[in-house]
Amino acid sequence: INLFLNQIVISIKELMNKTYGKDIPFSLSGDFNTDLGGAESSTLKNSGFYDSFDFAKTPYKGLRVTHTFHPRGGATEARQIDGQFINESAKENSVIESAGIYRYKNVDGSELPIPKTFDERKENPSDHFPIWMVLDFKKVLDLHKGPTPHN
Repeated sequence: INLFLNQIVISIKELMNKTYGKDIPFSLSGDFNTDLGGAESSTLKNSGFYDSFDFAKTPYKGLRVTHTFHPRGGATEARQIDGQFINESAKENSVIESAGIYRYKNVDGSELPIPKTFDERKENPSDHFPIWMVLDFKKVLDLHKGPTPHN
């Protein structure tokens, strides 16, 4: 998976830099289907991307669990497989105000615990917890000096 992910990351970074210039902040976000606390995330970090949870003006301090896996007869695995990685420009120009993981709530508004069983997990709207990021778009617009994107 590392070689494949590395090729994708490099291609996206080259395309974004060619289209907008390397001074324009951008992020790679989504379900990476791998433990972002593990070795595979080093591909992103070694390619000049940074975890938005660490480099937001208000860094995320919560538990980094975006998915739980409940194998039959095995222990529950709780880990971060969804992420938002930002480029050097987004990091250096502090365009990320905050970022985090949304936790599902009870009807009374209290936070539901991380599911420990498959039956608990299926009560949630998704098997993933949503991730979010708040950007300072004024800074992003002020940084845009490159060409207008075109086909």
